[in-house]
Amino acid sequence: MSKLVTGSRPCEVAAQAAFATIQIPLPLASALVNAKQGLLDLVVSTSLRVFEAMLEQDREALCGPKWKRMPERSATRAGRTRGEVTLGGRRIVLQRPRVRSATAGKLTLPSFAFAAERDPLDARTLEAIALGVSDRDYRRSLDAVPESLDERSVSRSAVSRHFVALSAQQLAAWMSHRSAIWICGWCRSTASTSTSTWC
Repeated sequence: MSKLVTGSRPCEVAAQAAFATIQIPLPLASALVNAKQGLLDLVVSTSLRVFEAMLEQDREALCGPKWKRMPERSATRAGRTRGEVTLGGRRIVLQRPRVRSATAGKLTLPSFAFAAERDPLDARTLEAIALGVSDRDYRRSLDAVPESLDERSVSRSAVSRHFVALSAQQLAAWMSHRSAIWICGWCRSTASTSTSTWC
């Protein structure tokens, strides 16, 4: 008969269940009723809450804790103002905190400067047009966001103007390099001493 061995081996560690508590505000919880759009709305709304916390953390790093006297403080809170950030191929409008320096005037919060970059919007617009999405259908090609958000840069005219501006920038970048461009049977050199010859 085999012996019954009690206890645990020295190398074994009992696994403990991990628990996480997440508080979901009622407006977000009610959004989950719509299974098709609820999850995306939850993700976007939660991300914006995290972004607001990051902005407030940036402001506290510059101004110090709120309601605390600090004679050596070099920047002060200046309320909130309208701002735009890039989100999912569009610009959205939100209220952002403001900070003023005693000597340099308005200061830009690092988190807002990162989120306000237009490079992701430029890349998304060029990708959509390259894949055959018309300026009329650009908005429909994007993932939907909560209706409460104020969207920008998704209308037909805005997308058209944006694409024309990006195309002009790209063409200018190409023309600045020493290369040859073929246009209607003419080979035009783009060097400093440009000449046009029949190719």
